[in-house]
Amino acid sequence: MEQGKVWLVGAGPGDMGLFTLRGKQVLEQAEVVVYDRLIGNVLSLMPPDAEWIDVGKAAGYHKRTQQEICEILLEQSKQNKRVVRLKGGDPFLFGRGGEELDFLQKHGVSVEVVPGVTSSLAVPCYGGIPVTHREVSSSLHIFTGHQKEGGLPLDFPTIAKLSGTLVFLMGVSSLSTICTELVQNGMPSDTPAAILENGTLARQRRVVGTLATLPVLAAQAQIGTPAIIVVGVVCALASELDWAANRPLHGASVLVTRMREKSGTLAARLQDLGAEVRLLPAIETVGIPMDGTAFREALFAHDWLVFSSPSAVTFFFQNLQSAKTDLRQLSRQKIAAVGKATATALAERGLLVDLMPETAYGEKLAEAVAKALQPGQRALVFCPENQQSDTVDTLQSLTTQVTPFPLYRTEYPAFMGRAESGDLAVFTSASCVKGFCNSIGTIPAGITAVCIGEKTAEAAREVFFDVQVSDVPSIDSLLEKVITIHQERNERQ
Repeated sequence: MEQGKVWLVGAGPGDMGLFTLRGKQVLEQAEVVVYDRLIGNVLSLMPPDAEWIDVGKAAGYHKRTQQEICEILLEQSKQNKRVVRLKGGDPFLFGRGGEELDFLQKHGVSVEVVPGVTSSLAVPCYGGIPVTHREVSSSLHIFTGHQKEGGLPLDFPTIAKLSGTLVFLMGVSSLSTICTELVQNGMPSDTPAAILENGTLARQRRVVGTLATLPVLAAQAQIGTPAIIVVGVVCALASELDWAANRPLHGASVLVTRMREKSGTLAARLQDLGAEVRLLPAIETVGIPMDGTAFREALFAHDWLVFSSPSAVTFFFQNLQSAKTDLRQLSRQKIAAVGKATATALAERGLLVDLMPETAYGEKLAEAVAKALQPGQRALVFCPENQQSDTVDTLQSLTTQVTPFPLYRTEYPAFMGRAESGDLAVFTSASCVKGFCNSIGTIPAGITAVCIGEKTAEAAREVFFDVQVSDVPSIDSLLEKVITIHQERNERQ
């Protein structure tokens, strides 16, 4: 870009699955991200090398004034950077997006606004409350419960006469005042009302009562921020229409630690089951530069090509292209893969495996290859450079006819995210465990590590108190284990 640009992006209500496609597209290309406090886990989508600036506000504590935030956006855009201003919910709904847009345009900055899913709609939805219903409510009215100092007060005499659904954002501290004012201005005290805390997230809670009872009920439940208040007959439908609570992983908070490019499918399946998913990519793989001629010579000097991971497949084909080698030239070589994921990665590129062990363990792959080797045949094992390979170690203990060939190395990037007591941390390799611990620092008590196999579990047991292992080393079995753990937790409560 010849000049900088600012995107005002709505991050949605918290659940990362409600982040818009356009928001994701913009965030993944950001060079600077200026973000608020209540934005869920979408920061995990930003480029690893992007700069992030925290300007989040909490009740009674503002890290930056609104003027300072505007100045930061202006300063960063003047450096010809792609600047994403990431705001909770929607930028224009009580998000001060209009103020920032006005300021930037007056200073000649190019700006684009990306709308977000607002909590005023999504949070009631996840709490089983339709904000409109043809039989009981045909209008929706949204208010802020937090007034700017010196700003206009809410017009309760008018609001109390409205017949539709009322939604108050940022009004937890004003709950008692809101309920009292509505009743004093003519709204029946038995009007259904609800307060919803941490909506769309695993720890969401809902308290339903009436205008007369809700303040007491909320205080007894110790409801805190963030929360929204809903007033209207639709609140009486909450128990009947609570669709979110019927999902197998409702209330589960799951940390996915796989590398960024491989986390999508697992995260989507967890979200389909109702989990709040937080992406914390703990590792990344980087190809090793190599001479194409040496790579080509190694291929044709061996009879078996052994793939110890899907990453090995990725970098094998990158090198195959740079070595100007056609797949048809590999007709003599046999192909072995450690498991279904690796075999699928090969099949998608036109190579079908000749050998795959029943269980996806490196040792089992090595044993199968050693047994399949005919006299005089040699095996070339594609593996990582800087970590132990069970496939290589076991094969070398069984035969001398094996050559390790590192194609990539594993690195441990820092990630934006958090871990909390009660989370289920999903690990698909020992490297993910190491990377997670490197980035997270002190691991909170109460986190359960859910591991795809025994090797991964061994690494997890060094740092986690509670370690669970899938019955077999597969994603399907891993998901089943997550569901079982969550259901057992619910039964104990």
